[in-house]
Amino acid sequence: MARRSLSFTVSRTTTRQALMVTPPTFYPPGAHIREEIEARGWSQADLADVLGVSAKTVNEILTAKRSITTETARALGEAFGTGAEVWLRLEGRYQLSRLAEPGDAVSRRARLYSKAPVGELQRRGWLMEASSIVDLESQVCYLLRIEHIDAEPTPFPLAARASNSSTGDWTPSQLAWYCRARQLGEGIEVSSRYTHKKLDAAIARLRELMLAPDEARHAPRILSEAGVRLVIVEPLAGTKIDGVAIYDVKKPIVALSLRFDRIDYFWFTLMHELAHIRCEHTGHLDQNKDGGGAAIDDGIAPWEREANDFAAAALVPQDKLTSFISRVQPFFSRKKIEGFAVLHDVHPGIVLGQLKNRKAVPWRNLHVLHAKVRDTVTASALCDGWGHFMGTEE
Repeated sequence: MARRSLSFTVSRTTTRQALMVTPPTFYPPGAHIREEIEARGWSQADLADVLGVSAKTVNEILTAKRSITTETARALGEAFGTGAEVWLRLEGRYQLSRLAEPGDAVSRRARLYSKAPVGELQRRGWLMEASSIVDLESQVCYLLRIEHIDAEPTPFPLAARASNSSTGDWTPSQLAWYCRARQLGEGIEVSSRYTHKKLDAAIARLRELMLAPDEARHAPRILSEAGVRLVIVEPLAGTKIDGVAIYDVKKPIVALSLRFDRIDYFWFTLMHELAHIRCEHTGHLDQNKDGGGAAIDDGIAPWEREANDFAAAALVPQDKLTSFISRVQPFFSRKKIEGFAVLHDVHPGIVLGQLKNRKAVPWRNLHVLHAKVRDTVTASALCDGWGHFMGTEE
């Protein structure tokens, strides 16, 4: 069968509003430094050691009590791999903006930071350069789809508001990730109108791809032919997001974070989200999954149990897996797992993920079987993250 490439078109408004990458105007460099060290798991003392300065100096920079000098900018650039000019530009623009800040600028910035991780969104290119704090507020409102900064986001289609969950327990970073994923997904043009029948056929075709890691590259095209839009968005710091399914009968979207680069995690999470689409669930942000769903999941919501069961069955026949466990446990070996995988036309890493989820195999064992697929998937899907960026033109 001839291979066909899948092309994506994102509207000019979406890309210009969300993809231009320019450092912020009103936020002190310390806010960005703080996020850099948090992303690396460093403490202020760690950064002080790296820069060769005192902990007091670092604290003063983080709290905007000390300006960034040329020498400090050079050191920060080397520490974070950004170059000195980034930090000098941030410092210069911050100092200039202070000359004309409105009297309520501090409270407005605080409100913005409570709504979204502004610094990280700017570094990811989801917010453009702001000429004023009003402009920055407008951009955050655009991303979150709210009329004003004090409004509460209601990101789901009105027809889906009967869902059993809401956005009330989402963190600002999770909500921003969701809104970005939805923004990108809505801009994808697919090759067919969605129907449940087409999705069922697509799932059967996807099942045939689970034997070899590089076959995952076909998933975006197959889903497009079923009317489903697949988008990959690198997670924001601390979100622990796995994915989300946005069920709209005209434009269903599946967004994945691929925060774990493993074949079992990719296929389980994709099938889990497709189950939400197939069963017309919506409004549920899936997180803290690790390749096999919630472990013997007491207390989880019925729709999550349904999606977990669907995904697990799509990967490996569960009755066969149960029989395999009863015959082999606790003497699992790479050879036995690979033999079982061959019998069921799946990669052994997928079988291992299911075994670990059932606690038949310790999580630390046999990592060599967990093949990586992130680069394969992001090369063929619409992706935001890991070095994949779209231009500002259509």
